[in-house]
Amino acid sequence: MLSKHYFSLLLVSFLSVGRCQDDEGIYKVGVGIGDITGPPAGTPLNGFIGWLQAAGIYTRQYARAFAVESVTSGNVVVYITCDMGMIDHSLVEQVVLKLQRKYGDKISVKNIMISATHTHSGVSGFMTYYGFLLIESKGFNPVSYWNSVDGIYEAVDNALTSAQLGRMYYTSGVLERVNENRRREGAYMRNPQWERDLYNTTVDVVMDLLKFETLDSIPLGAFNWFAVHPGDFNEGGDNPLVSSDHKGYASLLFDYKMNPGKRPGQGAFVSGFGSANLGGVYTSWEEADVPPRPEPEDPDVTPRVLRMKYAGQRQFDHAWALFENVENHNLVTGPIGYSHHFVDVHVENVPHLNESSGEVENVSLCKAAMGVAYFREFDPEGELWEIIRDLIKVPSEEMTECQLPKGIMIAGGEMDEPWAWLPRIFAVQYFQIGTVSLLGLPGEFTTMAGRRVQRAVKNVTESTVILAGLCNNYINYVTTPEEYDYQAFEGGATIFGKNTVPLVTYWMIEMAKAVKENDPDRIPSGPSPPSFLDLLRTEVVPAPDPLPPLKFGSIIRDAEPEYDSATDIEISVVFSAGSPRNSGLRRGTFFIVEKKIEITGRWGVWRTDADVDTLFHWRGPEIREVEVRWFLSPDMEPGTYRIRHFGYYKLTVDGNMHNYEGKSREFLVK
Repeated sequence: MLSKHYFSLLLVSFLSVGRCQDDEGIYKVGVGIGDITGPPAGTPLNGFIGWLQAAGIYTRQYARAFAVESVTSGNVVVYITCDMGMIDHSLVEQVVLKLQRKYGDKISVKNIMISATHTHSGVSGFMTYYGFLLIESKGFNPVSYWNSVDGIYEAVDNALTSAQLGRMYYTSGVLERVNENRRREGAYMRNPQWERDLYNTTVDVVMDLLKFETLDSIPLGAFNWFAVHPGDFNEGGDNPLVSSDHKGYASLLFDYKMNPGKRPGQGAFVSGFGSANLGGVYTSWEEADVPPRPEPEDPDVTPRVLRMKYAGQRQFDHAWALFENVENHNLVTGPIGYSHHFVDVHVENVPHLNESSGEVENVSLCKAAMGVAYFREFDPEGELWEIIRDLIKVPSEEMTECQLPKGIMIAGGEMDEPWAWLPRIFAVQYFQIGTVSLLGLPGEFTTMAGRRVQRAVKNVTESTVILAGLCNNYINYVTTPEEYDYQAFEGGATIFGKNTVPLVTYWMIEMAKAVKENDPDRIPSGPSPPSFLDLLRTEVVPAPDPLPPLKFGSIIRDAEPEYDSATDIEISVVFSAGSPRNSGLRRGTFFIVEKKIEITGRWGVWRTDADVDTLFHWRGPEIREVEVRWFLSPDMEPGTYRIRHFGYYKLTVDGNMHNYEGKSREFLVK
């Protein structure tokens, strides 16, 4: 019979091996991807206050996830970057509920971090606070909402089920001539001179990258964070095509490289280009490399595509160089931990060290309000103001004083009809991934706002600190107190007032300390935000498709019989079509480009609506046509091709859905 001493030795040996695996940088790691594209017609695009209706797809929207599990403690952290404008708090709740049905308490709101890239060309209708819903999309779209939930779940599920023993490496590098701070000569200069002198640039130019691989050094994924707004494809709010913009484009380029022969969203390797402190940070470019932006009435999207590709290509090239330069890779080692806190704006009061004065002062937040400076950006002539003024509530004296010097346009924190307009509760989150700290910021932090939080956490952890923007909920912009007093657009959009950065910094420090000291439970959970799903009405309904002059799927303009890829720029086919609003087609496609396999005479899929060199444009509802465009490259593989379009139509709003298909002639590309 074995002695208790023997079992004790076995237990000590097992625990020692587990500790060694964390200390030696061996974890269970996995990656996953899921389609989150919503109906690409009849729904406003999310990002600009303009309610431009979606009318087709340039690239699909994806959720891209990585999961890391400690072999020692069993702790799991999951990060997801989504091709979306922002994240609604209820999306996190619904994703977690769905995951818990399969994984139990292994997953909770505490250890899943859902971030938006902040594309300004994604399908809207998924926000649930009434003010955000009204401003961003004019109404709730259940298809868009649940496509987001299902696609994010799919990405996380794939990451968890594919997890295997492997390693992570951290690297970083400076990427210049891609981003610029549009307030570098205004609000940014309000920050203290000593603080500005700590940095060589007015914008963060460092790209952080995590590489994931198996124990056999087979690459699994690469996720990076870089501060720049994805607003090129729909700059000005006049491009109706759904697009993941330059961050999604860069991800597709990376996935093409690592998954040869696989269609987007179907490869084993997953990359992610995440957001950081991108508030007020926009793309910079060399004018010689990018054509001028077309006027809004110009229907040709090609110049927009080229400008978006410029920023995406630059980010991909830099990420690829970091990924390939193994000499600069740093093995990630150490514990996996996490902490999470819901901030109740109405009650929290926390100590804050003012770095300039050296004094400690208590700070609190204001009830949420949007300022005049925020709306002036979108409507300098004031027409939108007049519309909104018909709806607004006069702010209380308490709010007015608290939000100074902001001039209040929407006192959303004091408006509850038909339900809450703006948040009262928001989440902050902290991940320890070995020697890397990942901070889940709840909004669009400006350059210096992000730097302050990052600097404070680094002083506590002495680790590499990565900022992940627009995580788990949306509180609009976040400026430093000094930038807030300037009251540019970003200050007007800092809904909780000037003390937002000090309060977020306090909680990030406390969470980092708690995790470092292996006592994360000492951080209070805080009150969960309310759910409004039972109150939401479906305001984006299916669109009827009156019978067109030609049968659905009929060819209106066919392809030419022959193309020369050396001289011809694109191939275009126009079909009689039903509204894409009636076809969510998540994980599907509205068309395929097929190539004939000469040996067998069969057709194989060559391109879909997820590829970067295709698009489809819905012209409706009066015309009821879809144009499919395939942009050729000089090195296109010669052969015989055809284009097939798939869709649905319904003759009345309450009628049955009918599918249809259209097919072009066969054409030769040489």
